[in-house]
Amino acid sequence: VREEIDEIDLRILDLFSVDARITAVDIANNLELTPRPVINRIKKLQQREIITTYKPTLNMRKTNYMSFIFLIQCHNIVSEEESKLINYLKTHPNVVHLVKTLGEWNFEIHIDVDSWYKYRKMTLEIRQNFTSLIREIESFPLYECYHKINYFPKFLLER
Repeated sequence: VREEIDEIDLRILDLFSVDARITAVDIANNLELTPRPVINRIKKLQQREIITTYKPTLNMRKTNYMSFIFLIQCHNIVSEEESKLINYLKTHPNVVHLVKTLGEWNFEIHIDVDSWYKYRKMTLEIRQNFTSLIREIESFPLYECYHKINYFPKFLLER
């Protein structure tokens, strides 16, 4: 179900996109409102699952971890098996990002591991646990990740 987002909510989301730690008081001052309606709007945005998370962006190259992308191509897709794969990946501690795609590859998975052994182990686990679903897995290491500075689509403010 598509949600309508009014101009004030869009401006709140825009301010959050620049600084997720901005206070309701600062948002209220910026929008010329009082803090209480801002707090209520933020709560409603969370309840409507428009705001789903607040999370840091880490530079894994500064840690002992290596980042990889797995591309998974499926065949004989049965929704029950696909759901099992998705749940497995969503709960796997090394999976940091999971995208279901259209096209040649069905899934794009970003993982972080602290050793080549864990990378290999994870690859084998996925293949062994989902042999009836997976046709091919392609993976490659990520050398550098360039994160978009601001994830908020500014064109929404131009309505």
